Amino acid sequence: MIEDKLSLIIEILAPKESDGPTLDEILGRLVTLVAAQGPLLRHIDATTGRTLDIQEGRAPRTSRPEEKDGTGV
Repeated sequence: MIEDKLSLIIEILAPKESDGPTLDEILGRLVTLVAAQGPLLRHIDATTGRTLDIQEGRAPRTSRPEEKDGTGV
């Protein structure tokens, strides 16, 4: 049952020779789009973490943690 549905999805996503991009091209584009969201997701994660720290009464975390020697480099 799951195999049949997966086959149907692949068939829908895999156009015929002249009908447009190949499945590899579609998947490559999808991977690129997801990877491009990384910085935004990290920003959202950091912002959410700082907000939760404040709400829970802790000192908010910094956006760039300092190195062990305290230089921040």
